[in-house]
Amino acid sequence: MLITLRAVGGEAIARKPVHELTGALYYLMARRREERGAFPTFEEAAHAGCAVPTDAEVADLGEWAPLALRVAYETTLVDMQRHARLHGYELLFAELQGATHARGAHRPAFSFLACRARRRAVLVVRGTQDLSDIVTDSRAHATRFCGGWAHAGMARTARWLQRELGPCLLHLSEICGCEIVLAGHSLGAGVAALLAALLLP
Repeated sequence: MLITLRAVGGEAIARKPVHELTGALYYLMARRREERGAFPTFEEAAHAGCAVPTDAEVADLGEWAPLALRVAYETTLVDMQRHARLHGYELLFAELQGATHARGAHRPAFSFLACRARRRAVLVVRGTQDLSDIVTDSRAHATRFCGGWAHAGMARTARWLQRELGPCLLHLSEICGCEIVLAGHSLGAGVAALLAALLLP
């Protein structure tokens, strides 16, 4: 992991010896543990005043979480289809491997699933798993996005999905009357959220 970090992290990190990066990561994690230990109710305080999820939202999360956490990480189309069917969905198509192109565009690993009974289509973007995802993660500088700021790698990936799948998603929504759900895990969740902002009218 540290060698990959050096390879994609830019010149400042590339010049650091691996043992220094290891030590830095260790002390950073220790510092975070110390902060949580000194203030164990930090998460609760940070979320004070946030709305409590409704029963319907919790039910939706229970339906979509297995798609983002399990189905998206299957390594073959057959296993992805089998696993999706266990949750009432059919696999329409998928990209099992992400790819970074020469001009910087990034195609993420994703799966497109449908539930005919609910007239619902779910685009699931996988989280970090391979080198192309690490490249996307490493483009962590802020970039202008939809009137605000976003993680540059995630924004670039969301724009790629908009170009490639946006017309299909809009057709399913507007012409076929399907509910469209964008989901993901980790890196994929960030990309899905940014894609939602791009697709909003």
